[in-house]
Amino acid sequence: MNKERSGKMEKQIEIGVSEKPHGIKGGFIFKLYHPEDSFLKSGMEIFLTPISAKSTLPKQGKTFEITNISFGNKVICYLRDIMDRTQVEEILPFSINISREVFPQVQDNEYYVADLIGMKVVNFKTKCEIGKISSYYDNGSQTIFVITMDDSGLKVDIPFTDSFFPLVDIEGGKVEVNLPIMVDDGTR
Repeated sequence: MNKERSGKMEKQIEIGVSEKPHGIKGGFIFKLYHPEDSFLKSGMEIFLTPISAKSTLPKQGKTFEITNISFGNKVICYLRDIMDRTQVEEILPFSINISREVFPQVQDNEYYVADLIGMKVVNFKTKCEIGKISSYYDNGSQTIFVITMDDSGLKVDIPFTDSFFPLVDIEGGKVEVNLPIMVDDGTR
């Protein structure tokens, strides 16, 4: 997802969803994908997009500022100009997105999984390009990349482990993959 800001496109990364209100004073329960690594804080802008026709948010989404956020058993968040439960219920449910530009810098040889979206996928053995990483999800145990194969458009879900992904080349814009035997990449 991209959003235009000051004439340039900025990449938005989905970090969670909200489907439930909290209390009567305009609070949301945020279900973050990785709450232990969250860097959300008061004053930060987040971009909300509806995930159901029940939400009154515009289809293209809307930016809000966090006025207060607390982490505990639940992540409770309050947004500027949302003052009561009725307003909360009107915009629920939604996905929570933040600009890739506000992510903390990573160390050398580190990267964010979201940065791999759109990268070329190359067969590790044959070195032939076979597709692109189209998305990813977390199954609770590990990250799974969805690879769209060039020749057929088939989507293949592969766990993001060293045995399947022996090489990630951020600078070169590619990942090399050991495909499971049951996946025909057209090179056999």
